Amino acid sequence: MKKIITVLVVAVLLAVIVPAGLGCPKPPAEETITSAEEVTTPAEAATTPAVAEPPSEFEVSGTMERTQQDLDPNPKTENGQMTLEKNTDYWDKHGDLEGTAVDEYTLVVDLASGSFTFEGQGTFTGTLNGKSGSLVYHFVGSGQFTNLAGDTGVATSEATAISGTGELANLRGTSHLESELDANGSTGTYSGTSWFEEATTPVEFETSGTMETTQQDLDPNPTTENGQMTLEKNTDYWDIHGTLEGTAVAEYTMVIYINAGTFTLAGQGTFTGTVNGKSGSFVYITVGFGQFTSLSGDAGVITTDESIISGTGELANLRGGSHSESEFDANGSTGTYSGTCWFEE
Repeated sequence: MKKIITVLVVAVLLAVIVPAGLGCPKPPAEETITSAEEVTTPAEAATTPAVAEPPSEFEVSGTMERTQQDLDPNPKTENGQMTLEKNTDYWDKHGDLEGTAVDEYTLVVDLASGSFTFEGQGTFTGTLNGKSGSLVYHFVGSGQFTNLAGDTGVATSEATAISGTGELANLRGTSHLESELDANGSTGTYSGTSWFEEATTPVEFETSGTMETTQQDLDPNPTTENGQMTLEKNTDYWDIHGTLEGTAVAEYTMVIYINAGTFTLAGQGTFTGTVNGKSGSFVYITVGFGQFTSLSGDAGVITTDESIISGTGELANLRGGSHSESEFDANGSTGTYSGTCWFEE
């Protein structure tokens, strides 16, 4: 058991990535009046609707290193995998991000293959390109030990910013982490794309309902290596009911850990329909974690988190996110969603 815990201590070093990035708003375009006919009168201005500029995206990058780790003292081992439900990592962040992060997560290690998955939520406190505040993010990832002793390995993870405070209150974006570990600890790099939403005080409202798949197209050419199967190009088609009424198409990458019977997914989707009677479409990012519940792999459970990043029509300024829980069997997948949304000014 001591050796296994030692392996896990190293593995958890890989588990965290912080979405980050700050940018400056675009300067207003210069106006040139070429004739008196182009001059807008006060009456015309009063009836001309203002068009909101889309947020300016910008790239972020930097390095990170772990300073402390508190592992679950009561891990559970079953069916060849060890689960640590309550873990905390402390990190120093450098680069576009300057500060510290605290991450709480669940870790699952496949003892036979040396692969692992993790999912959780973290809080960064510090500055981003000189702007100070804090940032809450959700992350999901996977890794693989690269030697039998379990003291070296690699991991990747994806993170999505979901809320913030101070000058980072309206920061949104996603990021990707690649890291390596050895006997001395874990270090890594992060990179991603971020933007600032308009500073407003939106009226939030709750969303909830049901969903069911109508079709699924899985990658016909999966790759298998080191005990895990990767399906890079998959598409699910959903009917959505409740606060949202319409359809959704999600494209994603899925990684299955064969011995553990677990899997992760990350991708992007588009919903088309109505939200509280307002029609349009919106694009969202989705990340999730699942577990097969049958040896044949045709039944299981999955949880995902979604974050809206853009929209069209009456949903152009819709923002927010949701949490989904679903079950699947040979006949398809059904589930429920709930979340909080708002319309930016």
